[in-house]
Amino acid sequence: QTQLADLWSELLQVPVAQLSIDDSFFNLGGHSILLSTLLLRIRERFGRSLALNRFFEVPTIRTLALLMADDVLPCAPSGQAMRDAQRSVSVRMLAEDRAGDCRKIIVTGANSFIGVHIVEALLAGGATQVACLVRELPGHSALQRFNQALSEYRLEHLDLSRVRVYPADISQPRLGLDDAVYNELARGFGALVHNAAQVNHVLDYGALAGDNVEPVLECLRLCETGSKKVCNFISTLSACSAMDAAGHILEAPAASSLPLYIKNGYNLSKWVAERLIGRAVAQGAWVNIHRPGNISFNSRNGVCQPQKNRLMLMLKGSLQLGLLPRLAVNYDLMPVDFFARFLAFHCGRFECGRNVFNLHNPQPLSWDHYLDAFSLAGFRFERVSVACWQHALHTVSADNALFGVLGFYLEGLGEDIGDTSMIHHDNARRGVQAMHAQYPEKSPALLRKGCDYPKATGFL
Repeated sequence: QTQLADLWSELLQVPVAQLSIDDSFFNLGGHSILLSTLLLRIRERFGRSLALNRFFEVPTIRTLALLMADDVLPCAPSGQAMRDAQRSVSVRMLAEDRAGDCRKIIVTGANSFIGVHIVEALLAGGATQVACLVRELPGHSALQRFNQALSEYRLEHLDLSRVRVYPADISQPRLGLDDAVYNELARGFGALVHNAAQVNHVLDYGALAGDNVEPVLECLRLCETGSKKVCNFISTLSACSAMDAAGHILEAPAASSLPLYIKNGYNLSKWVAERLIGRAVAQGAWVNIHRPGNISFNSRNGVCQPQKNRLMLMLKGSLQLGLLPRLAVNYDLMPVDFFARFLAFHCGRFECGRNVFNLHNPQPLSWDHYLDAFSLAGFRFERVSVACWQHALHTVSADNALFGVLGFYLEGLGEDIGDTSMIHHDNARRGVQAMHAQYPEKSPALLRKGCDYPKATGFL
């Protein structure tokens, strides 16, 4: 513990005397880059690597010391998450005959990669009005940020005559909306898509709850004010907490047990939100839970945000190394525009008992065939065993794209590359059929688009 404290002090620029062995690495200013440096320094000094799943749950010196000693770890301090998941939902539910116009939809986080594609899909689906809630930043109005997102993701062609952009702050009461705007949205709108969230896979639950849990309650209140609205919550497959005896991930409301995957702050925040939503549905709220898997590029033009995608950073860094791991999995790849179409089609509908959708793409695609697309795009690399690839990761430096995400791959593959064949998706499959659509085929042509855009933009 003393040696680790010295190392933390050096990296975090915090005097040893001010450190506690129970301080969170990330609360002290740590981030993914410093975490990678920490891991490599531990390997240099102690000659060993660590499995980080448990460290993300309890990112302290005490945890690191126990991991290095192969000792039994204490239970993760998920007490706050467990307590929050058991909170009552004090929202007065409106009667069903108070339903609003489901062609008028509110979208939070409308300027995000997923958000702007949802707006596009809603407009294409016949929405008469889309209210886009966007956080303002110093020197950048909500409208400027929304227009910037349209430009960045090549959606400048959208007809904005049916779109209104409102400054909002979801972490505040009533979503930070002006009273007049709040009352206008409460009266006539019939659906809300809650897409906004702080997506951070290293911060602990307490740091994320204000942005990822409390706003869900505010969205529920808005949906039960004025006119009754269908609330659509965008969660994540990583929040799944129910599994059958055969190991299949269930397409069911959140169980009382913690998430099945990494119990980091982000996954816990989504799980807590799902638990509160389950309680609200039992009280009469109309809420759909959409759990996307690996949201990928736009299937029409390949547009994506690779610099913000952990898997794409892993791929870029591995290509820089010239090595990629061999894996025997069915690889998930859900085009963002198809996910947005699904959500837009179903956002005004609610069917109790069939309101949870596991939204991965079950079409077959082996990891090997996925890598073939990069070979055909002109990239040269060797396919090696996972052990060989992970050994090579210890040589990467700060100029490699993998450096900032090393912690997720040094001892495992995290949640990025999972076997989708174990995920139940009957509700989602019925939903796709209701659209008279099919899941996107993971064809060579589709995969090529996913290679061409990051190559054209200089990311690869």
